[in-house]
Amino acid sequence: REPTPDEAAAMAETVERLLAGLDEHERPVVELTLEGYSTEEISRHLGRAERTVRRLRERVRKRLEGEMTGE
Repeated sequence: REPTPDEAAAMAETVERLLAGLDEHERPVVELTLEGYSTEEISRHLGRAERTVRRLRERVRKRLEGEMTGE
């Protein structure tokens, strides 16, 4: 189902808040992830090792989980 206008607005605010809190290394990885690129594609596009891309994704995921649980 499509999100309601209120749900879409809340999601957009969440994404903007997430992106604003990222550093210069994390932001392009998250942006490309949100656009649907694979780890391999992001690695090639940014000229970074796949391991680095995976680690950055994991670091951001853990930070988000901490925010969601209030840690």
